[in-house]
Amino acid sequence: GQNLAEWLARQQGPVAPDDAATLVAYLARAVAFCHARGVLHRDLKPSNILLMAASGAAPPSELPLSACVAKITDFGLSKLTEQSLAETRTSVVLG
Repeated sequence: GQNLAEWLARQQGPVAPDDAATLVAYLARAVAFCHARGVLHRDLKPSNILLMAASGAAPPSELPLSACVAKITDFGLSKLTEQSLAETRTSVVLG
């Protein structure tokens, strides 16, 4: 698939509000699932959301958002909540 940033760049106009709300709700549930298991992503952005065709029929760039499945990727900066908070400070380079 392609990422959400690429998909958004190819759109001619704004995303339908219902589609945007559905995507945000889906991603919120996915993040809540991670948080419930002690994992913080810490780098959630459109380029770290992969879109795949739900049916597998057409590339996501040609599909409406409602026909895509979103996957959160790039857990390279993720952190376990059980780790020390001292490891996360402002202006510290991570990754």
